[in-house]
Amino acid sequence: MSLLPTNKNHVSFSEIKNWNECSWRHYLAYVKKVDMFVPNVNVAVGTATHNTIEHFLKTKEMKVSIAREYLEKYLEENSGNEKFVKYSVDDEMKRIESILEDVPKFLDENYPNWEFVAAEEQLQESVKTLMEGHDEITFKGFIDCVIAVPGKKAGTKQYHLIDWKTATRPWGKDKLRDDNVMMQLKLYKKFWSEKHNIDMKDIRCAYIVLIKTAKPGKHCQRVDVSVGETSAKRSLEVIDNMLTALKNGIKIKNRMACKWCDYKNTEWCP
Repeated sequence: MSLLPTNKNHVSFSEIKNWNECSWRHYLAYVKKVDMFVPNVNVAVGTATHNTIEHFLKTKEMKVSIAREYLEKYLEENSGNEKFVKYSVDDEMKRIESILEDVPKFLDENYPNWEFVAAEEQLQESVKTLMEGHDEITFKGFIDCVIAVPGKKAGTKQYHLIDWKTATRPWGKDKLRDDNVMMQLKLYKKFWSEKHNIDMKDIRCAYIVLIKTAKPGKHCQRVDVSVGETSAKRSLEVIDNMLTALKNGIKIKNRMACKWCDYKNTEWCP
């Protein structure tokens, strides 16, 4: 089986998003393997919060000690990194605990009579049934949360795919209109539908933004993502274009995407 220039036969949403923003950045990160990541408190808080919510979904127990243990471990593991900015576990826990207090009520109000289906469900689905010319490639991802609510007809269910996003403030219009952001759940819905042979009309998608600076009772923002066959097809076309470009060695610098790029003004992208 032939491999992509990335030395693997699968693609993830983060990789697709990276390529769609700047194929040269993708080349540096995924082909050349130039790692510019610096551990930081935002990653620690996001993962700690996700892990605690995952436990709650499975058990209905909000065990905040899971978050504290993760923050302490992350701090210890990265304290030797000179670029790592240390944080106060107690201060970050105050923000996390306030968020976690809002989650159960928010789920009950937005998804009445919800039942747990899966957390961190892995997708590893072949793209060959959805596009031609890439038979050896799979799409890989992890869905944060899958829950079900009673359908309109007796005995039926409506499934909800949820992705948790921690943020400093609510998502604004720019974020809500960003196709690169919305594409994640569009792809997840399409591939989850294929995996379980469930009609897309019985599946809904949403980001739930967990706002760190919000007041109690206001920490959760629901962002519904509309996904029909047409919008899903457009997202699949991005994968098709990416795979075709990778196989042909095409990589182009997008100077419009430089503002927040870690490679900007480095030897890799002067």
